[in-house]
Amino acid sequence: MEKKKPFTTTQVPLLVLLIIYGILYFQTVHFEFTNFDDPELFLKNPDLSPIQWFKIWFSKSGFDYLPVTLTTLAIEKSLFGFEPALFHLTQLIICTLNVLLVYFFLRSVTQDREISILIAGLFALHPLNSEVVSWITARKDALNLTFMLLGLTHAASCKSIGIKNQIFILGAFVLALGAKPIAVVFPVLLVCILYFQRKPLPQVLLLIMTALCGASLATQWGAQGASTHLAQGSASIGSHLIDAGQSYLFYFSKIIFPLWLSPHYPKNGEGLFLTEYILAVFGIIGLVASFLVTKNRRLFVFGVVWFFVCLLPTSQIIPFGNHFAFANRYFYIGGIGILLALMTAIPKRILFHQFFLIPLACLMLFWSWQSWSYSSLWRNSETLWRGALLRNEKNPTAYFNLGGYYLFERSSPKQALVEYVKALALNPKDAPLRFNIGMALEKIGQTREAIGQFELARELAPQVFQIHLNLSVLYQKVGSIDRAQQSISKALELNPSSVEVQNQAQSLKVK
Repeated sequence: MEKKKPFTTTQVPLLVLLIIYGILYFQTVHFEFTNFDDPELFLKNPDLSPIQWFKIWFSKSGFDYLPVTLTTLAIEKSLFGFEPALFHLTQLIICTLNVLLVYFFLRSVTQDREISILIAGLFALHPLNSEVVSWITARKDALNLTFMLLGLTHAASCKSIGIKNQIFILGAFVLALGAKPIAVVFPVLLVCILYFQRKPLPQVLLLIMTALCGASLATQWGAQGASTHLAQGSASIGSHLIDAGQSYLFYFSKIIFPLWLSPHYPKNGEGLFLTEYILAVFGIIGLVASFLVTKNRRLFVFGVVWFFVCLLPTSQIIPFGNHFAFANRYFYIGGIGILLALMTAIPKRILFHQFFLIPLACLMLFWSWQSWSYSSLWRNSETLWRGALLRNEKNPTAYFNLGGYYLFERSSPKQALVEYVKALALNPKDAPLRFNIGMALEKIGQTREAIGQFELARELAPQVFQIHLNLSVLYQKVGSIDRAQQSISKALELNPSSVEVQNQAQSLKVK
């Protein structure tokens, strides 16, 4: 049984941690929205303007099925409108609650308050986790962890998994799944906890959860295009295993050495530093050595298994999603496990000795500075993508989105073209890039050059109706009526319900 500790030795450090966390990230309240997925998720989501509750819960919105996440964003929009400060304040509150939940979860697993507070502190101040606090689109990651920890903490703390407890755990799992589909790992984590604590497995509950996981995966797969996934899956099993190994090395290096952080890493790991992988190898050697010498192997193994399981949906061992990429936010759940393994590998008498605590405190202070600095990159779209380019100047996505910021938010097409040209040199066969270049050229009066870019975009993406619509408008502008009619006819074929397409068709007398 866990011994009760005086208030001053348990709750006070936790309260101090939460206050420090709030002060560290209060700067986010002054941040703007960014053009990194915020428009697709909620700013321009048709289900939120006006709010359509039925579609939020019973149809796919944007790029994922995220009814719980969209519900919170819809409530905020209905109460406050699109005011960034209030969205960021809500995000900070949820993430602060998550720090508290991490502590309670670890305490229920380890039965040790001091270790739990220490690990919760490392989790709160780790630079990788600053992305979730600073970015509104990462609301799905924050809510996913909230509901996962509510369910898993309840399972770990209750003496037996009776019917009422199973209902609570199932409810938490469903909400986590509705926040973000990555919660499909929940049943595996639940089994690990119950096995670790030598509790009987609730077979009916696990069967229901497995069925829900299958339905969630099928929904995601179908929504994103089954043929794409099948093509990727049949390409090369070996390549997916290489990607997975690269993923685990990357995240392990970032956990121990959170240096050279970026809000966006190029796909397939291009441009990553060799140093990161060397550091990861040394870290793994240290992890193996810790396993060999630690006396608390059950907790150590539990933490490592947690880490590997939580990264499975993003590691591409099983092809899922339309590309392989790294992201700091993927550490948010899995990092709890590896921090647990690393801290429990050290004997407590050494861990809390002053000669160990002093450098650990210095490390946490350094992490706090890193977290504050990295969080500040998310202040707006310009600072975000400039920060990504500082990490890797050969990142075409960063140039593309920076150009989009200048074109659509700053109404500066000439400055946008400067960034688009840099992106074009790195990725000349990008249809959205060609499309945006065409829009920028049109705004500065270079109509024929804009037509050339739209024609190139049409060759790369012939099924996008907006390209045909824009070409029709510009062809009509330069007096090429036949071409304008052909383009609008194609746009009508692709999207006959578009009001813009219908109006352009009427102006050209095309039915």
